[in-house]
Amino acid sequence: MARRLTRGELLPPSDFDSTSTVDTEHLSFVASNESGTRQALVSLAKLPGTHQLRLELITAMAYLNGPRGRWRSAETALAHYDTIASFLRWLESEEPRPDTVAAIDGGVWNRWILHNGGATTSAGAARIRNVRNVLRAAGNLSTSLTAALSRRTGKPEPRLQISYTHEEFRQIRRAARQVVHRAARRIGANNELLASYRAEQELTAPQTRIAHALAQVADLGMRVSEPACRDLGACRPRGCPRGPRRITSS
Repeated sequence: MARRLTRGELLPPSDFDSTSTVDTEHLSFVASNESGTRQALVSLAKLPGTHQLRLELITAMAYLNGPRGRWRSAETALAHYDTIASFLRWLESEEPRPDTVAAIDGGVWNRWILHNGGATTSAGAARIRNVRNVLRAAGNLSTSLTAALSRRTGKPEPRLQISYTHEEFRQIRRAARQVVHRAARRIGANNELLASYRAEQELTAPQTRIAHALAQVADLGMRVSEPACRDLGACRPRGCPRGPRRITSS
């Protein structure tokens, strides 16, 4: 009779050490997902840093990808590899350069945070978080680093948007309606004037100038003459051709 296995039966024995999968010579381990169907080689061999420092970091990464770690996929391990690689390259600029995880103090960590923009961006916050996870898994941390890692970092609290009062909102809506209604009346009047002009109805001289300008806008869009722009009370639009400049001799 088949039965469902318990979590304890699925997990490896309590004395299983996932860090034993680390190749200490080549500073690598094989990351995998929980089912073992996706695997990837993670290696720090070609990165800068002392052998001991890289060994401690790769061992911590192997633990995190193990059955009792937090990483459930090879992709997660590879994403953390990219961050640890950046961290090791950045450590090369530190003086003195830490040769072990224990040599990384709170000052180094604070400078790493600043290097990543103080966690003000999503990418910077992710890099800080990834390195923190690996360092904590490595253990043997200095007192100052332990304290620095425990301090919360992240994006600054967003400022609360000052909202309008109900009366201010009513005034804004009223003003917006007035603008829309005036524009609608003006457009309606212009349409009537243009229709009268095209029907060759009798118009006054000012009406004729405005109607002629409206006809240009209707036929040509924004490429209208400068007199038409003036008749409509508008500034000369972009794309409106300039007339030839008159050059006078003194």
